[in-house]
Amino acid sequence: MNNKFLVDENLSPKTTQFLRGLGLDVTDVSEANLRGKSDDKIYKYALEKKLILITFDHEFGYFYLHRRDLEGLIIIRIHPQILETLHRIMRKFFETIKRREIIIRKSIIILEKSRFRIRRISD
Repeated sequence: MNNKFLVDENLSPKTTQFLRGLGLDVTDVSEANLRGKSDDKIYKYALEKKLILITFDHEFGYFYLHRRDLEGLIIIRIHPQILETLHRIMRKFFETIKRREIIIRKSIIILEKSRFRIRRISD
């Protein structure tokens, strides 16, 4: 899997480090000097850099479904947002897509506690 990811500021920097520990190519919104910037600016950055955005913010889903131009989007719906739980679920998700060779590019993914859903978005 050679996808590149942008982690939104509503996730902990510990999650960025965790994902890097899984071998993923990850940039944090803070590292991109986008902390506190509008969703539109974050979206445009992800678009320009061809990054799959990882976020808790479902508003990005509306952008993505309307524009259909982002590399991909992972919306996390896990509550409460406890790091250990989130990291366990994310590890399982990334192991599953790797093992099954699931393509996540040009998709919107909803990641929940017990499952994930993928909706492909055509170019």
